Amino acid sequence: MLKIQKMSLPKVSIPVLIMALLGSAAFLLWDFGEIFGDIELKLAFLLALLLIAAGAKIIHSYIRKTGILFDSYILIWLSFIFIYPISAACHLINTNSKLRGFYDMVQSGNTAMTGRILYSLLVVAIAFIALKMGLGQIKTGLAKPIKELRVNCRLLLVMGIFFICVSVIGKIKLFGGFPSLKELLAVDTFKEIGSGTARYVFISQWFGWGLIFLTVYFLNTFLARSSGLFLLWFLLAACATVINLFSSGSRGSAALFLLPGLLLLQRLRPKYLKLMLVLIGALFLVYFFLCTFFRTKNFTDFKISEYLLAIFDWQVGRFSMIGLGIKVVQSDGLGFGATLLNGFVNTINVPLTLLKLPHLLPVPQSVTSIVGNYLMGNPEFEGIVPGNIFDFYYNFSLIGVAVGYFIIGIIVRKAISVMKKTDSMGAFIFWSYVIVTLSICGIPGTATGWIYYLATTGFPVLFFWGCEKALSYIRLLSFGVKKNAVSSGSVC
Repeated sequence: MLKIQKMSLPKVSIPVLIMALLGSAAFLLWDFGEIFGDIELKLAFLLALLLIAAGAKIIHSYIRKTGILFDSYILIWLSFIFIYPISAACHLINTNSKLRGFYDMVQSGNTAMTGRILYSLLVVAIAFIALKMGLGQIKTGLAKPIKELRVNCRLLLVMGIFFICVSVIGKIKLFGGFPSLKELLAVDTFKEIGSGTARYVFISQWFGWGLIFLTVYFLNTFLARSSGLFLLWFLLAACATVINLFSSGSRGSAALFLLPGLLLLQRLRPKYLKLMLVLIGALFLVYFFLCTFFRTKNFTDFKISEYLLAIFDWQVGRFSMIGLGIKVVQSDGLGFGATLLNGFVNTINVPLTLLKLPHLLPVPQSVTSIVGNYLMGNPEFEGIVPGNIFDFYYNFSLIGVAVGYFIIGIIVRKAISVMKKTDSMGAFIFWSYVIVTLSICGIPGTATGWIYYLATTGFPVLFFWGCEKALSYIRLLSFGVKKNAVSSGSVC
């Protein structure tokens, strides 16, 4: 990541953070004191606060050392903290609310929960430690200057126009005609699609990549010297991306395109990052809450506080699903990797699906199918994603959680290292997308399902990177001098 000016942040030690959180907890306990009658809930709530404080300390220290307000390292930690420790704290508050999600670990109506809540927090703590170990000590100093990304403007322009056109065709195929603005803004999370048209779902999402390619093109050509016009274009492109995805009702899909754009902006024009973080963050929050509003029935029957707690408890968070995972393992035993193969096999079968050919490999049962069977009595209902801790635990218990998160840490560390050293635009965008899919689809989703997103929704990135490499080799053969092929700079 390109280092920007050192940020003047106050020194805050972890004890101070813990005390602040405990003070907030005391305030909450004053209001919701009757909820915390059980010693196990008190200990679990305290452990959740400690994990939040530890995560905040890691992020705070990183920002102080690097001066970087947002990058891949911060993103992966924010994702984990919100999905599990913050979700746990919210799940242990306001337990009498009707908005308790698909699985309630506090109320005793479901099953005997003795020891399971605290045990689930200990599982999260193991994942936290394993992730930190996998990430290792991220080098914050810049011993060598970061290379300037090579920008091939012609390739960016062609790719931008191409994938926008392809995505528009996909959207037309998906809707059975050119969709109106009303249809685009009509949220339908369970929209029925015609037979053979499922592939058009992710093809229609390539619109976001087309806009990203055009944004980098404009940044290096027409809008290179006009900050105001570029920022306006960036914001309009983000709005268009959100509108294109709104009809799906998928709240995470917008982040799959907005976050790579922000990471790319941080590398190319870090001086714009603060402003765009605020604007794009506000845009995403509006998109997120609107989607959530349309997905929630009888919204006016609930208090705003109840609604917000529910969002962080189970709509964004996945903590309560760990309790379900423990229950599944106790009743059915471990999966021993069965559901982990699902993401890999689905990814291998992608080309055959696009060509309407029979799959060579049978698709193993997904973890979402298991969840659908337990919660809805229907294994074909796969609309509830349990989070990857559930997936790791279901397959290999605590060892699976520890090893799984250690591997995630290694992948992220490798991605950050490549992103710092590469001068390839395609490589930078690809590894950025690896971290984004892990953060948005992996940690809150399933253990290997993010790989499928990388191959389908992220196909334009792979295609762009391949074309970039091919053009480099062609120039190498044409000029006969390697330096002409790999030298940094723009080809515009």
